[in-house]
Amino acid sequence: MGTLNYIARRLFFSACLTLGGVNVILFAMINAIGNPIEILLVDRPGMTDEIIDAVTKYYGLDGSVAGRYFTWL
Repeated sequence: MGTLNYIARRLFFSACLTLGGVNVILFAMINAIGNPIEILLVDRPGMTDEIIDAVTKYYGLDGSVAGRYFTWL
């Protein structure tokens, strides 16, 4: 029973590390392009900077990187 417990514990921690790493990499890739709201809305007719700023604030993309990461989690 001790060996099974050891293997289960190692698998659990390995899965947690893998998911955490994938999570950080995905967040970095998504945010590497800049503000996604600007990219999506800048080409639409009638979009002003005020509207883009309001939507950015609504989705919480105007905060710090750490704050956005914990919100994304």
